[in-house]
Amino acid sequence: MVTSPLFKFTLAATALIGLLVLIVAAGLIAQKVRYAMRAKRRARLDELYEQKMDPILLEDLPSDSSDPGSLHFRRSVKNLCEPLRLELEDINAFSRRSHRQALKRVMLGTSRELVGETLARLTQAFQIFGFVDEELRDLGSRRWWVQAKACRNLSLMHAEDATSDLVILLNDDEEDVRTEAAMALVNIAGVKDLDLLFTNLQRVSVWMFIQLSKAILSMGSSAVPALVDSLKSEYESVKGFSVSMLGEIKDIRASAPLIELAAGAEVELKCKALVAIGKLGNEAGKHILFENLACDNEELRVSAARGLGYLASPEAASFLKEHLLQDRLRVRLEAGRSLTKIDTAGRASLQEAFEEADDVGKKIVFHFLEELDFHGETTKRQLP
Repeated sequence: MVTSPLFKFTLAATALIGLLVLIVAAGLIAQKVRYAMRAKRRARLDELYEQKMDPILLEDLPSDSSDPGSLHFRRSVKNLCEPLRLELEDINAFSRRSHRQALKRVMLGTSRELVGETLARLTQAFQIFGFVDEELRDLGSRRWWVQAKACRNLSLMHAEDATSDLVILLNDDEEDVRTEAAMALVNIAGVKDLDLLFTNLQRVSVWMFIQLSKAILSMGSSAVPALVDSLKSEYESVKGFSVSMLGEIKDIRASAPLIELAAGAEVELKCKALVAIGKLGNEAGKHILFENLACDNEELRVSAARGLGYLASPEAASFLKEHLLQDRLRVRLEAGRSLTKIDTAGRASLQEAFEEADDVGKKIVFHFLEELDFHGETTKRQLP
């Protein structure tokens, strides 16, 4: 039987493709086996070092070592860590790295769960095993993701030695590095050194705002002095962040500084300040809100109306009703929304506004009355 060259070529190509598929499949299987073996070895090492950390974290200390800030405490923790430190040094150089990585992994995971004296032991142990120095070196890396990871790890290590390096990274070119450095500073220094963050911070991105606000809000009123001081920052995004936080914390100590800021700030920042003043719930702020509700700038009128809604002062009802009846659409909507927050006076003003409003106004008012579940068949029949 005679076969054409084309048939022979097709047969050879098919065989070659089949061989390549087998080789690739074998490679993938081998890779999965290696990965499974590494994962199994990693889990075994993690379990080993979890057990080895137990005495360091749980063993009783001498009676003179109860104060985590004392020299006796540090010496006692060092004595507990010394056997494990020497054991790691005795491991051959090829295996030591994986063992140290396992120990660090276990310690970082544990750090998220500890508080008080036990956390102070762990913080000291990070220093003794040299992990803090390793992360400090990584802060100087040219790779931004290495720097960001080092910031996160130093935060979990509560490494006070990293403070000055983290301050420098607050204004790094990479947003992730800036955010992680700011979070690390807050977690390490806490509220006592919050001024250090705001004094050196120049840019607050949306992502940093989200991350940082969680930490700041958890501090509550203790963060207010530092936030008030930061209103003097030369950077608008820093002041804007602090204004928002003060509004959420709702401590009336911020009332006077926010009123002063709102009196002279640019429009964008002034808008944030007006809303924050309302959220404080302090009647001292109503005058600047009334003043801005009557100004020529639509953005300021919208923010003032929103602030009066948060303030929920019955005195504001008549002013808001006036703007609900006659203003730009955004202001009318905000005025109506704010009236729903002023209980009896607000409801009464909405009902009065329904009687006096034009066709568009009646629809706006009905929408908010419906939100309050405060309308009847008579009101429905009057709709255009």
